[in-house]
Amino acid sequence: MYAFIKHFGLNDQETDRHGIGTFASEQAIREIYFKQFEYAAKGLYDGKEDSKAKAVMTGFNRVGAMPCQVNYMVQYTILRDEWGFHGESVTDAYRNTLGKLNMIQRVGCDLPLSFSAQGGDNSISGTWDASLRDGKGGVVDGSYDAAAGGSPTQYYTVRMSVTRILWVGSVSNCNENGLNKAAFTGQNFSTKAGLGVAASVAVDPETYGTTDIKYSATDLPEGLSINPDTGMITGWVANEGEYTGKVTITADGWSKKTVDVMFTVEPLITIEGWPENATTGTAIDATVVKNVDIIPAPTDEDEAGTTGVTEVAVVISNLPDGLTYDSETGKITGTLLAYDDCALELDVTTNTATVVAGSKGNSVERSTNNYVQTIDLAVAAPAQGAAASNTVAIVGLVIACVAVVGVAVVWFTVSSKKKVNA
Repeated sequence: MYAFIKHFGLNDQETDRHGIGTFASEQAIREIYFKQFEYAAKGLYDGKEDSKAKAVMTGFNRVGAMPCQVNYMVQYTILRDEWGFHGESVTDAYRNTLGKLNMIQRVGCDLPLSFSAQGGDNSISGTWDASLRDGKGGVVDGSYDAAAGGSPTQYYTVRMSVTRILWVGSVSNCNENGLNKAAFTGQNFSTKAGLGVAASVAVDPETYGTTDIKYSATDLPEGLSINPDTGMITGWVANEGEYTGKVTITADGWSKKTVDVMFTVEPLITIEGWPENATTGTAIDATVVKNVDIIPAPTDEDEAGTTGVTEVAVVISNLPDGLTYDSETGKITGTLLAYDDCALELDVTTNTATVVAGSKGNSVERSTNNYVQTIDLAVAAPAQGAAASNTVAIVGLVIACVAVVGVAVVWFTVSSKKKVNA
């Protein structure tokens, strides 16, 4: 679809508009009646190529004594030569009483607005002869027969009309107005919780077909945002999981396409070595693993763009009874005294550093992220038999303790009496 600006020009009344003669000075025509058409043809509202009109319709009126659709000064000298209009021109509902098609086409008007002329033929003269011009073909028209090599004027005007019509179709929205929308596709990104994200969804403007590009996004994971000018998604995500966001590219202020952007957020911290059937009395020797390469802190003498994680600190506040955590080695050790499942809460702090270039040299930008990661630890209840044995053992131990205490009391009493008698 493409819009026609009409009726060009001086068609400013409906009454008797079929063939009415319109007279005005050139100054009035240019400064008043043609000004809005000039703005549309040149795209002067915003100066962008894509805002220029692609199609124009002529009028039924006459400009002076000459019918508008065959007026060379209006339709070619001003519209095409002066204003640089390259689009398609079509007549108002075609009536051959206001100009023959041969004349219409030769002044730069490409098509009659009708499949059947209202009152006459709607065909231009001439026939195609493929043998002319050394096999390139040409138009035979009247006295310009094959022997004369055909009519170069008729050939040229038809060829130019076809060129303009095809060009307008190629840049209309049936062809995405010349935009290569296939270049903007959905993408998949992966990161780890707590680490910075720098994911670009941008397309090359030259490949896409315009430099007027903006980006927007919805449903991104919490903590991420998109730069509308660069298409860079930045931030960090605290919670692991699979996320699907939607990113929209807007070209030339109106042409849009939306794609899905997938984010896979993996855990930064895992625990290795936790026994599969851990229960009361199980000896634990597990390790808190930081799934990221730790780099030395970069300095402003390093190359711009150098980036990485310089530190990951983990604090655990709710270890199961009987266990201890060594933050230096990452070791969790001890003997389990309980058999309830535990949702271990890890307070994680990550420090990252990036070397950035500046007008006065490189500098180091540092950032700190803090979040809580939960890891479920399975602690099984002891087997039924084992539980019963434990109970018997405990009861036996209690009885033994009571017996020992009783003997000690008796011994103390006897000893005391002996001392009194003495």
